[in-house]
Amino acid sequence: MLLNVTIENFRSYNEAQTLSLIASDNNGVNSAKIGDLEVRKSAVLYGANASGKSNIIKSLLCLVDIVAGGIPTPDQYFARSIFSQELYKTFFDNPEPTFISVDFSVGDIVYNYSLRYDSQLIHYEALSDTSNDDADVVIFERSLTNKDLLSYKYNFESTSYDYIFSNEQMPYANDTIGKLKVNTPANLTLLTKLVGENCQKIKAITDYFMRNIVIRTNPYGILGKASFAESDLNSAANHARDINYANKALMALNNIGVKVDKLDIEYNDTNPLVGERLNQVRNITSYYNLDGNTHQLSFFSDESDGTQKFYSYLNLIDYIIKVNGVLIVDELETHFHPLLVEEIIRAVHNSNSRAQLIFTTHNPTLLTDSIFERDQIYFADKNDKFATELYSLADFNDLDANSNLMAKYLAGRFGAIPYLNAFTFNGVNNG
Repeated sequence: MLLNVTIENFRSYNEAQTLSLIASDNNGVNSAKIGDLEVRKSAVLYGANASGKSNIIKSLLCLVDIVAGGIPTPDQYFARSIFSQELYKTFFDNPEPTFISVDFSVGDIVYNYSLRYDSQLIHYEALSDTSNDDADVVIFERSLTNKDLLSYKYNFESTSYDYIFSNEQMPYANDTIGKLKVNTPANLTLLTKLVGENCQKIKAITDYFMRNIVIRTNPYGILGKASFAESDLNSAANHARDINYANKALMALNNIGVKVDKLDIEYNDTNPLVGERLNQVRNITSYYNLDGNTHQLSFFSDESDGTQKFYSYLNLIDYIIKVNGVLIVDELETHFHPLLVEEIIRAVHNSNSRAQLIFTTHNPTLLTDSIFERDQIYFADKNDKFATELYSLADFNDLDANSNLMAKYLAGRFGAIPYLNAFTFNGVNNG
């Protein structure tokens, strides 16, 4: 589970800001236990347009990108991701390094991974076990000592070897560490290099970033369509090879009113056509019964964007519940009715897992104590220096138990809303 995310000098974030999912009130609602901690299963982030709420999602996408392949060189930007070049921005060209820190759990162990970097190299990196009540265990620490020479100081406490090496690898541990100190490039994380040296105990941590954290950014990207939409739909359709899941997905579509009788999925498992990938879904056909007659629709071209997205998100939610993962979505409500968004949130809250859902939204109807505890609701607002500040609804101690949170938010009680002056459309003033 994600416990805390802290970012500094990243896009609209200047001074360090933290999104925390550690419950401020240990009431057992919408949460799971990690040792003595109670961790919320969801967090929602409100803010006006351009408030910076999406940038905390981008910071996590950036962190995963660095763990996966290091800081990209200029020629790698587009090949790695259409977002890479835009991700690696500081606050108004601040020359200082960006800082990202996450507290997360793998099993019952709580780790902290901290990274300080610029567009070319890593300045600082550390991994610690913070589960111990007495003192944190530093698994490794790496600090840049000379930028011109690209030299680093490394810290491996003797107790940390058990976190890195298997019993069979232990006799060669010092040699492996010595080699890493010499051969780890300045733009690559030591975390990734340890896995490359077959240190399988560390792999559970990199797997957490690479497999358990699922990030979906704002759908209105530079390509004009939802990022990952095609791959998500393909993944969901491939998941439907499992007949039990296929029946569950069909039932879910009917439960939201689609009323489809059958989905017929055509796979290109053999002899793919030109431009196709093996095992790619070639076509999905929806079958409807109308007055005793069967009618066919193309799922890709005839079904609504909301139906396609819901089919994909069934698979994503199913996945994070299975692996105790985190789904992080920018503007979850896009193409979804507000009541459907509520059901998705409740599915995560009510699961017998440590799955989490973190998302941004403009939908004020979700601002209710019947859905969220107050420490799950966050706001992003810019100060007079154009820097984003994060704060929680739990910070407002003077609210009554029965407060109408939506009305207070829309009235500006919590900030994080647009303050609109009169403007014109095609020469007509809106008054």
